[in-house]
Amino acid sequence: MGDGSDCTPRPNTHTQKTLSDPDFAVRSFSMTATALSICAASEIQEIECAGTVGIDRNLRNVTCGNAGTVTFYKTDKLLSIKENTFHARAAFC
Repeated sequence: MGDGSDCTPRPNTHTQKTLSDPDFAVRSFSMTATALSICAASEIQEIECAGTVGIDRNLRNVTCGNAGTVTFYKTDKLLSIKENTFHARAAFC
């Protein structure tokens, strides 16, 4: 490489398969002495959203929901377990 000799990069099987895909378009590339970086674009199938889910997490509860159902979980006990564990571990230090 540094002595003016040629170097032939040998991509792995996955890279060869990806680069040979007709829907794969190389937009740009960058090459250094130790790496080859490829920026590419490919056509993808658009998917239709079947629904959405929202999650809200607070200190003492977690709420999950979608258009049809909302579920509320109390996490008070988790907070007290965390605090007790913190204090118990501090006693050993």
